[in-house]
Amino acid sequence: MNKYQVLMICGFLLAAGSVSAITPEERAIIVIPQRAVKLLLEAESRAMERCDTTRIVVSLPIVNMDTKSNDITWVDGTYEETVTIKWSGACVEGKREGEGVLNWVEAHAHDTGDTKSVSQWRSEGRFVKGQRLGLWCWTQTFQITQGGKPTSDGSDGGCSVLAGHGKPLTDNYRKQADGRWRREFDEGSSTDSYLAAGTLEAQSAKILADAAAGKTDLKVALVVQSRALDDLVPGSKIVLALSTVPISLKDKRVAIVLSSQTVRELERFKRERQALIDASAGLSGKAATERAKFIQASNPNRFLISIIKLVKKYAKDAQPADDLTGLQKGDFDYALVLDWKSIKSFESVGGFLVSRDLKAVKQIFEEPSGSTKNTVMLDNSRTMEQLAEDYAARWGDDFDSVSSSGFYLYYMLQDGRL
Repeated sequence: MNKYQVLMICGFLLAAGSVSAITPEERAIIVIPQRAVKLLLEAESRAMERCDTTRIVVSLPIVNMDTKSNDITWVDGTYEETVTIKWSGACVEGKREGEGVLNWVEAHAHDTGDTKSVSQWRSEGRFVKGQRLGLWCWTQTFQITQGGKPTSDGSDGGCSVLAGHGKPLTDNYRKQADGRWRREFDEGSSTDSYLAAGTLEAQSAKILADAAAGKTDLKVALVVQSRALDDLVPGSKIVLALSTVPISLKDKRVAIVLSSQTVRELERFKRERQALIDASAGLSGKAATERAKFIQASNPNRFLISIIKLVKKYAKDAQPADDLTGLQKGDFDYALVLDWKSIKSFESVGGFLVSRDLKAVKQIFEEPSGSTKNTVMLDNSRTMEQLAEDYAARWGDDFDSVSSSGFYLYYMLQDGRL
């Protein structure tokens, strides 16, 4: 994943806590960062091409909240982003060319008071006639200065095959000790997806050769091994063919499939939930009332029921299925494979939308789903109230309501981004 996708997703997640709580005004806060990211990307793309451009200043939109009345309104504003660019490689006819190291630093002029922030990106790869093509790998550093004292944090950003600045043809992958490539988001995940050793290198060579031959429609073909999907179709090779084109499900039949990992996690969840119910059996007063609400809201059956109801709102039909057999036989048009895993004290749901030819055409990013772990003060009414509210929001207030299960899935369906 490139930095722009990271910024958009971070803005998306920070802007919204639960689906039921999102207002039109709050949803506007998601659009503004996306517009700013697009403007910054376009400006940087032009600047990256030419060697004589080493510094640009971009005016970006922001929002300010006006709370003079009870109504919340959003007012457009702007701030300046300064980007400094350095290139270690060669230049031909005024454009960057060949192998080299690219550094660019973004300074945020909207920082206020004694707090300043700077983002630095270092990437290595090849320019061809001013375009970043083929395999590029990068690291990132974020520096915050507060009260004159700087602190920094950095990470390995991974590698992807590009068709130009900000135009990734693949997801981000990190190279493993055995030469395989693992998707960046999959670290420690039950949905781990891997590419065979040498895959990205070969696709990079293909892209460079195609570009040299004058081709403009640059494409890659990746075959990945996904634990969640292979768990359902043993030994299968799922082609990672993520599509940027929205997929309408209104006339499609969708199978809702739980990975074996999800089935195991649901069984674990049931045991932990029952232990919590047993341990809190002696509550009285408001705590007992909230405990009863929690028991109803956290019924494990509601996890699948609510997701089926959610998908049915946007598809011709949605039905549970044990595996992908029906999809391959033509009984369904797509399969939504859900993978639920435990991460310390949190739960998260992610997955893939799979087509009949076993191509993963969309990814559902992992979102929190619920947890019963690390629950303290069982006699505290607020503890039970919070648990009840969490599950009511995520799994529906009752069996007839559509919940926010699969938060990212909800917005992909609602906004037509599947």
